[in-house]
Amino acid sequence: MCGRYLFDDASDLLQVQLIQAYIDQRFGPERAGQMKTGEIFPGNEVPILLTAEADPFRPKPDSQPKPETATQPLVEPAGDSQLIALPMIWGFPGFKGSQLLINARQETVAEKPTFREAFADRRCVIPTTGFIEWSHDERGKAVDKFRFNAPETQMLFLAGIYTFVGRELRFVILTTAADSAMAEIHHRQPLIVPAQMIRPWVNDPQAADKLRTGPGPDLVRSLMK
Repeated sequence: MCGRYLFDDASDLLQVQLIQAYIDQRFGPERAGQMKTGEIFPGNEVPILLTAEADPFRPKPDSQPKPETATQPLVEPAGDSQLIALPMIWGFPGFKGSQLLINARQETVAEKPTFREAFADRRCVIPTTGFIEWSHDERGKAVDKFRFNAPETQMLFLAGIYTFVGRELRFVILTTAADSAMAEIHHRQPLIVPAQMIRPWVNDPQAADKLRTGPGPDLVRSLMK
């Protein structure tokens, strides 16, 4: 499960600054100012990472979805291996009214009709400064709020897939079985993409399939107040 994560624009992290600068340059200051920062909730619009090669605004074969009605960028990126950032909203439309689908299980994402096309053709990476989970008492009431990060770094990249919904780009976060830092709090956690695997995850279906089923990096947790 992943129902909250952090994108801390008050940090001095170079990666965060570069992502925000890219959105500002490509889409303009007004659009950049609409991006949610701090604690991210389902339904928020946030920056999501792709490679220039996988940019949906570039010409695609007829078999690919085309964003005819999507808001077009102001400038085009350069260099296929360059990482780019696009504004996306967290959550696919659900089956019941305003319900959002915010997670997809890595074990079934390649087979589920709702997700399989996106997993095959539209993988993305969610840049975060950690994700959030709550511990619960025996009655199911939330008790403590924890932040999870990779050791020795604030940046944590989550595996995702995305689709087009009208004029909007929408994404979900893939989840996997919990590691030792998470298991006593929740049995699921986000699928983590190591920084060196961002490009293979986005561009290479075989690498993505191997990553989703492989062991993830160790995580550390800290109590939030």
